[in-house]
Amino acid sequence: ILGVNHYPHSQWFVDRTTVPWASPRWLRLSALLDEMYRRYHLPLLLAPVGGQQVIAPEGELATMRGASARGHLVIASTVTSFPVEEIRAAGTAPLWFQLYPSPDRELMKFLLERAGRAGCGAVVVTVDSPTRGNREPERWFAGEIAAAARRTGNLEGYPGPPRIGDPSATWDLVPWLR
Repeated sequence: ILGVNHYPHSQWFVDRTTVPWASPRWLRLSALLDEMYRRYHLPLLLAPVGGQQVIAPEGELATMRGASARGHLVIASTVTSFPVEEIRAAGTAPLWFQLYPSPDRELMKFLLERAGRAGCGAVVVTVDSPTRGNREPERWFAGEIAAAARRTGNLEGYPGPPRIGDPSATWDLVPWLR
């Protein structure tokens, strides 16, 4: 199926004389995406999904093993069941780390250092959840989820309360992350 999907995309061609928006900056981005396609076996990647142990006992460890078998990129969630170091040890797939901004810079520093020690190749900042939404299923199945969620993964060892999501986050966060 992936080959069938890849073929039409491989036929795309950008001619700067007929497409005025194809600036040199856009063409550099296009070249970067082409390189990522080859290096990470895109378009398939495993997006950050937190607390996978609720679904299966081995959670993110099994995900990493499956991705490693195919060379697919894994993006480890901020809120994994297993620490990112254990996820890294479970396989050889390229590994990136998702970071939710927090008003607690010490928490972000803790998470970034943990991701660095695990050898994550990039950080993906997620700003789509500045506050927790209405998660009714979590209330319906609270007992089952609590029983299954044995670990707090990347948050293990952090001395303070983990405050995930920052509604006041702005682009000023990017220079701090660098």
